[in-house]
Amino acid sequence: MRNVLRNVSTLTTLACERLKCGSLGDPTHPGLRIMARPSGAKVWIYRFRDPAGKMAQLLIGSFPALSLADARSEWRNHRATRDKHGDPRDEVRRRQEAAKVAAIRGKGYTLTRAAESYQKEHLSKLARGDEQWRILEREILPEIGSVLLADLKPSQVMAAVVPMRKRAPRVAAMGISALRGVIRHARSMNRLDLDVADPTAGIPTIPQGKRSRALSDPEISLLLRWLDSGAVSRTIVDVLRLTLYTGARSGEVCAMRSRDVDIDAKTWTHTQGKTGDVSVTPLSAPAVEILRNRLGEEYVFPVRGNPVNQKALSVALFASRQAGDACPIDHWTSHDLRRTTRTGLARLGCPFEIGESILGHRLPGVAGVYNVYAYADEMRKWLDLWARHVAGIGMHQAKPVRLKRNRPVVALFSPG
Repeated sequence: MRNVLRNVSTLTTLACERLKCGSLGDPTHPGLRIMARPSGAKVWIYRFRDPAGKMAQLLIGSFPALSLADARSEWRNHRATRDKHGDPRDEVRRRQEAAKVAAIRGKGYTLTRAAESYQKEHLSKLARGDEQWRILEREILPEIGSVLLADLKPSQVMAAVVPMRKRAPRVAAMGISALRGVIRHARSMNRLDLDVADPTAGIPTIPQGKRSRALSDPEISLLLRWLDSGAVSRTIVDVLRLTLYTGARSGEVCAMRSRDVDIDAKTWTHTQGKTGDVSVTPLSAPAVEILRNRLGEEYVFPVRGNPVNQKALSVALFASRQAGDACPIDHWTSHDLRRTTRTGLARLGCPFEIGESILGHRLPGVAGVYNVYAYADEMRKWLDLWARHVAGIGMHQAKPVRLKRNRPVVALFSPG
């Protein structure tokens, strides 16, 4: 239906009722008009110029629910807001958000609802947000998720966390951190009153201890030969080898995308999980060979369309121990391979700045602010040197012996 603008000397309620199409302006209230939509519904519109000088309009309400007198009253309020603040639409948005918050509180804002909002509005945008959400979803929310966020007590948080502290201190620490994030987010979104005490504030820090495990050259040799023994799947083998060759975090290697790998340029472009910085890691010849036949699908290490989960690494190591095919190296994790690479580079004489760049670390202090050189050529040189060193480690190490199934393995190799 064609939108027809009609002029009247005075806008009346009767004229509003008789309007069938188009719109009528109110001469005594510039910018206020009533519009008849094709559906027959009639709405009040306020047209004005925004701070940039462009024409804009604001929906005030529906007629006859909002009478002519009430529409003029709303017009005066919006016009005053425009004269004082510049754009009445901003004030409308603020009022709508306040009403939404009031509705949320009125229906009972539980920890589960707060956590789901936190995941959708914040964690989903973080590189490692999935890990925090898994801990919340699997460990915290089943225990205390039904509690109203404003009523959550430290004793309830401790009851959910204590079992985790005994089983997995790191998971418990991350759970508390995630809970604090939920509370901060709820406050920042005005969904939790500022005077409500933080139930995690009095919980003591959970000691985790800092790992300093780096494999020695003989241990690297044993590890590589064990990886070739068939004790774990080829996917796990390739992830662990790439972690050793690149110095990257094993979780980032697990999530590697084919589109981020340039075989011709021998580079892998990825985002650092902790800092969010984009890194370009040079690929040595052994790393290129691992990747050459794996590219094609979205993820380099796919599992039913998704990247292999980092936890699959520890699960595979545990399963190999249960089957009697345990790795002969004691007390190591996939993250220790990143530390092994950095330590090995230092032992070979790699300069500090280059070693830190390989790991994707920001340089400390003033150097991190003023030194923006990428060290691309130097990183390639030292990663190639590291790959050659790793390849040569096994040449003078122990000879392999046959794997004994279903028995604890003391060593896979005996001196020759």
